[in-house]
Amino acid sequence: MQYRVTSSRSNIRQSFFIHLYPFLEQSAAYDQYNFNVNWHDATNTPVRVLHVPVMICPTDKTELWTTDASTSIRGNYGLNWGKGTWSDRDGDGTAESSGGTIDSFRPSSPPFGNCFGARIANMRDGTSNTLLVMEMVQMYSGDNDFRGWFWNDEPDAYSIYTRLTPNTSAPDIVPRCVNRPLENQPCVTASSNPNSVSVASRSMHAGGVQVLLGDGAVRFISDNISLEIYQGLSTMNGKEVIGEF
Repeated sequence: MQYRVTSSRSNIRQSFFIHLYPFLEQSAAYDQYNFNVNWHDATNTPVRVLHVPVMICPTDKTELWTTDASTSIRGNYGLNWGKGTWSDRDGDGTAESSGGTIDSFRPSSPPFGNCFGARIANMRDGTSNTLLVMEMVQMYSGDNDFRGWFWNDEPDAYSIYTRLTPNTSAPDIVPRCVNRPLENQPCVTASSNPNSVSVASRSMHAGGVQVLLGDGAVRFISDNISLEIYQGLSTMNGKEVIGEF
């Protein structure tokens, strides 16, 4: 899917997920979705609660967001948001702008960001060396926890970071969460500052996580991967030398 590099904010909130429907054998649901209203509008409820098997890992449970009227499915796959935090995607300690052209982003930025999605041609490290989609675990239906909720466009819902290695015991930093360390869902709250948000890739199967690379290849990334290699895979133009992984 090739979208424009530049983008702008809109009053209509949407998730990346709905734009994948025509490619996931969900064309009927895509045609039913109302793009003229927010994703959480009641008219979009039938589409939001539709079970899409490809977005659910067989090793995890199937959950819903049920805390308010925007009831919708959760899932196991989110986007590579880089090696830093919500606003500092390249992890250099300086917040990046939202939207804009590719040249306004630092070389070590990831392919996705707030109001931003890169083209294939922008992955100058090579598509086989650039992470696109990463695994995440679903929170329980009744939890006020955005992680694993790809319908929501807020910071901790489907953005995943390589700040730490997969399935780390260190807590995710999110605005709202339920801390369940024994279920691979550790977290601390980020108070009211979404810019500090950082969520690790996690799974319910042993040893690592599944990822999708820019060339369409699905790979299993070990929990023991070198952090340097892992973070190198999260950039699209960092010029890192990627070893075996």
